[in-house]
Amino acid sequence: LLFFYLERYRQMYRKDSIIFAKWPKKFNINAWYIRLYQGGEVGSHIHHGWVSGVFYVKKKYSDKKGDLEITERYEDLTGKGNNISTVKLPTKPGDLVLFPSSLPHRVIPFQKKSERISVAFDMFPV
Repeated sequence: LLFFYLERYRQMYRKDSIIFAKWPKKFNINAWYIRLYQGGEVGSHIHHGWVSGVFYVKKKYSDKKGDLEITERYEDLTGKGNNISTVKLPTKPGDLVLFPSSLPHRVIPFQKKSERISVAFDMFPV
């Protein structure tokens, strides 16, 4: 099913964009799970794959602060000053979010007494 969604993702966007124009014919998937509790967060980071994604297994619907944030805030990005753009993506169990691996992102800390489980992955050329 993941391969179906990766192909659908590839077909949805402009073919002249480098990520899609040079889409690898062969690739592997590296995946891991993330389990966070009250106060849990994952700081801003990037991945070293081609495309990355996260599948939400368990999360309280009402806890908007536990969502994924796409951001320009990352330690290697300089010259942005205080003008940092961010987009918060509301998520719920069953959602799959795909994005270029080079896109900085983070998990916003959540304060409600709850558990959040997700499976993250990178697709990388072989």
